[in-house]
Amino acid sequence: MIKTLRIFCNAPGNEPPAGYFSMSRKDRSHMMFAKKTMLVITSLFLLCACTKHEIQSRNEVQIAPVEIKPIHITIDINIKVDRALDNFFDDIDKAQP
Repeated sequence: MIKTLRIFCNAPGNEPPAGYFSMSRKDRSHMMFAKKTMLVITSLFLLCACTKHEIQSRNEVQIAPVEIKPIHITIDINIKVDRALDNFFDDIDKAQP
């Protein structure tokens, strides 16, 4: 194991974590266990994330016939009557001096 660590340290850009050599064997085994556990959890997560779920649903909508009713509109014709009265009384007003 020590030979492996020395090769690991000699590779460019690869340094073990700080204090790795000063750790006890128990601490290193816990670190390896944590790394393996994270690897298993990550792989299980990725495996579950790649599944495909499909939901089939069917909707039926019935459209009822539309009933058309006549609309009664009341229009106030006060404007027409007012204009007619103005025209009628204009003639009378013009006739008076």
